Amino acid sequence: MSTERTVRQLRLVVEADDYEAAVTFFRDALGLPEQAAFSGADDARVVILDAGRATLEIANPAQKRMIDEVEVGR
Repeated sequence: MSTERTVRQLRLVVEADDYEAAVTFFRDALGLPEQAAFSGADDARVVILDAGRATLEIANPAQKRMIDEVEVGR
């Protein structure tokens, strides 16, 4: 029985003050395909880009605060 673990997915969330510029760079200039995009309260926005086994999630500050509240709590 092997105890070797393999990485199945890496999720990297990056907070970008200039959300539009970051999306333009990673999606359009580097060519990472968009998997999904979401928006929420207080202008929270995130785009999920496919980077092979990883996803790169570019979030504006409002979205990052929402992620922290939902996934980490207070």
